[in-house]
Amino acid sequence: MFMRVLKTPTISFVALLVLAIAPLAAEAQSVANALAMCKASKIALDKIKYCSIALEHTSDRISLERLYLRRGNSFMELSRFSEAVKDFSSLIRINPRVAGYFDNRLVALRGLGLNQEALADANAEVSLAPDKAFVYRSRGLLLETLQKYDVALRDFDQGLSINPADNGLVIDRARIKSKMGRTREAINELTQVITAEPSNLAAYRERGMAYVAAGDLDGALSDLSFVARTAPNDQEVTSTLEIIRARNQQTSPSAAPSQN
Repeated sequence: MFMRVLKTPTISFVALLVLAIAPLAAEAQSVANALAMCKASKIALDKIKYCSIALEHTSDRISLERLYLRRGNSFMELSRFSEAVKDFSSLIRINPRVAGYFDNRLVALRGLGLNQEALADANAEVSLAPDKAFVYRSRGLLLETLQKYDVALRDFDQGLSINPADNGLVIDRARIKSKMGRTREAINELTQVITAEPSNLAAYRERGMAYVAAGDLDGALSDLSFVARTAPNDQEVTSTLEIIRARNQQTSPSAAPSQN
């Protein structure tokens, strides 16, 4: 009598290879999708989500730079400054030679009120890119916050020596001059900007504030009323207008008591 020997079915090498590769291929596709979505997403939270997935599976330095930059900027968009600082710090560790990366972290540090730390980044970016106007503007704005107006003015002057056509720097410099009591200079410079760019809202705003500092309430009322119509959410402009109108009402002839 013959006995039938039952053989255990064997899985071919090719089948095993397919089984092993399939999860890796799926993961690679998932990472590729995350990279694409990190770049393409328009909503900050979505960009953070997909950039985070991609960062977990990325080791290429160039890709890491792009991912940290995109996620950091998305954190900034949501005012999540602490997380933005971490991403920009990672970015700087990967590539410490890009002035713009220090500039990004500077803005995030300012959002946290860490102005001295931000100043260190401002000095670093000036050292890295002394021929770029934007680094002097960033440091000048920070120095303005620190009320170091003389030094801030020098930075805006330096920025304008590099890019004389930058009216944003002219506006910044005029604002500083007004704070230093040089209101007539500030008004003249802002008027030149407005002549060249009649729709420059920032120039009207700062000229209106300079008029206030100079005691010219009529000029201030005209400029700031224009700003308020276009940007009604500017609380400083709104409150300044209220003060001006209250003063005008107190000094108008109709407000004076009648004499019998």
